[in-house]
Amino acid sequence: MKKYLFCIFAVSVVCAVQAANPGLRVNVNGISDKVELTSQEEPCVNVSRMTWLKEDIRPFTLVYDVDRVLAAKWETFEIVFSPKTSGKVHIGISGQYARTPENRKWIVVQGIKCNGKAVWNSNFAQLAPSGCPLGFTFNKKARFLSEGGENKTGAVLVNHDNSVSFQFNVVAGKTYAFSFKVRAAATAEVQ
Repeated sequence: MKKYLFCIFAVSVVCAVQAANPGLRVNVNGISDKVELTSQEEPCVNVSRMTWLKEDIRPFTLVYDVDRVLAAKWETFEIVFSPKTSGKVHIGISGQYARTPENRKWIVVQGIKCNGKAVWNSNFAQLAPSGCPLGFTFNKKARFLSEGGENKTGAVLVNHDNSVSFQFNVVAGKTYAFSFKVRAAATAEVQ
C-alpha cells in the first residue's frame, strides 16, 4: 500500500512540474500543398505527427516538442525536416500543452533562421498598420513585444493557445534546419 501511494504521489509531482513549466512546440503543416515531410532526430526534441487529424493527411505534418524546461535566458533550438515534394509549408510556433489553460505557460520567441539565414522579417522590424510583424500571423492573444528580444529587439509572446505562424516555400529533397531563440516569458510580459 505504501509503495502504491508513493507511486501515485511521484506521478502527481512529475505531472504538476511538467504542466507548470514553459516549453517550445513547433507544428509544421504541408497539408494544403500535399507536402509529405520527414524529420530528423534532434537532442531534447520529441517529434511526432498531428495525431488528432485524419490518418491519410498525417504524413504532411510534423510536431516538435522541446523536451526540457525553458529558463529566463535565451536558448536556441533547432528542428530539421525534408519534404518529399515541393510546395508551401505552414510553421506554427507555440508553447507546450497543459491540461488546464492557466498552466499553458508563455514563452518569448525571436531570431528565426532557416539553414543559418534569418527568415524574412524574423527580427519583426517591419510592421503592418495593425502592429503585427509582416509575414507572420498571430493567433488569439499572441503578441509582438517591440523590446522583448535580446538587446531590446523585437520578439513574439506565445503559448499553446496563442501562437504565431508563417509560411515557407520548400523544395523536394532539400533539408531544412529551422532554429528559434526562445526563453520563458517574464510575469510582466504576460500581463
